[in-house]
Amino acid sequence: MTNPIESSMGWVIHQYPVRDHLMLLYILTPKRYFKAFYRLPKTKHGQQKPLSFCPYWISWKQNKQAINIHSLEFAEAPLWFKNLKLFTSLYLNELIFNLCRPDELDSVLNFYALYEELLKHPEDCPIPLLRQFEWQLLADCGYAIDFASTFEQQLILEEAYYQFSPDLGFFAATEGYLGRDILKIANGQWDDTALKILKIILRKTIHFVLEGKVLQSRELLKEWLISN
Repeated sequence: MTNPIESSMGWVIHQYPVRDHLMLLYILTPKRYFKAFYRLPKTKHGQQKPLSFCPYWISWKQNKQAINIHSLEFAEAPLWFKNLKLFTSLYLNELIFNLCRPDELDSVLNFYALYEELLKHPEDCPIPLLRQFEWQLLADCGYAIDFASTFEQQLILEEAYYQFSPDLGFFAATEGYLGRDILKIANGQWDDTALKILKIILRKTIHFVLEGKVLQSRELLKEWLISN
């Protein structure tokens, strides 16, 4: 009995050539993140590689050895970005590619919705939404951060101070982050102070999980900011 063809809306997060006419694609759908082989179709204009930031209707078939893309069709018009919006979108894809292992996630529904919302958002870089995406992506990939209690399972107290270690979590200290501000993050009350703390915590955690790997999208953004 052969496996049926499956279909879903989805996005191409990353791709690279395997050999002539054959690509390995990293696909994100509402319920699955996986990699699959895709044979480039021949057109009168030559080979057309899949586009980034384009919503596709994707059909695939899985066998014992691998997943093969059956068809890849535009579901909506491609999104074309430039300047800050482009670097933000590249950052999203790079984070997913580096943090997530294909077919090892229990659910991608939460960060998938945030991913789509960020790509289609009218602002170039909506900071609260970006922080929410980073936080949810880490959680969905197995690196959840607890902003309500310490690593010793003690509740965060409003008037106490805490430090943060990516491999442990929060722990009591004589100085550092005020508990009241940490609890604002846990409760979704993200004022300017809470957002600054959240950015630091998320960046430390991402750096730790990626073992110090430099994200190229951040480097490109730095170069662009200097030149502009």
